[in-house]
Amino acid sequence: MSASDRCVLCGASAETSLHIWKDCSHALSLWNLLVPQQIWGEFREGELVPWLNFNIFGNRGENNTAGTLADFVHGSLVVTLEKAISEDSSLDPLHLAIKVRALASEVAMAFECPMRGVKPQVRIAWQPPEDGFVKLNTEGAACG
Repeated sequence: MSASDRCVLCGASAETSLHIWKDCSHALSLWNLLVPQQIWGEFREGELVPWLNFNIFGNRGENNTAGTLADFVHGSLVVTLEKAISEDSSLDPLHLAIKVRALASEVAMAFECPMRGVKPQVRIAWQPPEDGFVKLNTEGAACG
């Protein structure tokens, strides 16, 4: 960790939450790869909390998996950034974007699979025959 308040990734600005998410050149490179150009202007607008709610956490008033996927992408970004910082290596935005997209795609596919209810467990065991009947065991379970 650096004692400076400068961004450890780009060194260009104070390392604020807003800078890390929106203004850091590394973050911008990643967002350029992940965000469609037609919504880029809308994506870049806003103060930190509304921006995070809309763009990262998926709070768009819709009932979909956007928030969950965004949470997953957010977690992936944080882990990758922490790893890059701790290893003091340069962050390759293209490589990061490809990795995040692949992981997010896997999560999206998992959400598209129909959810199945938990099947009840049925205990299977030998039971004696009803009164008046004889049971013939032919499976070799009874020896002798």
